[in-house]
Amino acid sequence: MTAEEQRETDAPVARRQSDPWQVAFVVLLLAGLVGAVLWLLFGSRLLVVRQIEVSGVERLTEAEVAAAADVATGTPLARVDTEEVAARVAALRLVESVEVHRGWPATLRLEVTERVPVLGIAVEGGYLLVDREGVRITESDARPEDYPLVRVAGEVHGNPAVTESADIVGHLPRELAERVDTVVATDRARITLELADGTTVMWGDAERGADKARTLEVLMAQHPPEPGRHYDVSAEGVAVVR
Repeated sequence: MTAEEQRETDAPVARRQSDPWQVAFVVLLLAGLVGAVLWLLFGSRLLVVRQIEVSGVERLTEAEVAAAADVATGTPLARVDTEEVAARVAALRLVESVEVHRGWPATLRLEVTERVPVLGIAVEGGYLLVDREGVRITESDARPEDYPLVRVAGEVHGNPAVTESADIVGHLPRELAERVDTVVATDRARITLELADGTTVMWGDAERGADKARTLEVLMAQHPPEPGRHYDVSAEGVAVVR
């Protein structure tokens, strides 16, 4: 074997012998990078909560939501448990849902959806405005304008009849919905709409809301509302006017 051939044979061996050092160097480099990233996220003062941004509130104040979030300024942003923060904010009575996001490098963002009033409830001494789940939004001495009243049996909060009443009003054309004075839902199988002009509508249960609304429009076009007139759209395929 010539000297040149010997050198070509020894070269791969030399490279193989240097590989462990290269691997060790890469491992140390990666470990250093990981350590630096972890320190930056969890140990440094660079990526910490410096402000809390709140959006979507009208009845609540930003301060109330931030207080419910209970995240101290200076908390590493990576350490914030967004699910726990969301649960604390969602416990506020007027909050329907909330989304929590990290806004790097130093902002915690809370996107709130507030509960929306849909119905009024007459109570001793005044009225309540409630959402579709019967949660109290606000209260007043005078009857709230632009909201039909609802009468249900039992507790209001969490009462399925309130949700069904809200669904029924929601299926009505806007012009017709604005004429509804009271939804009587003391019997969920025989829900009745009382209109401001003295007309009544036997709606039945909350099923087939869109179909019933269309049928009611046809009946009213053929037999215009008047005090004492009664429409019945509760039975599928049958419509009655008296």
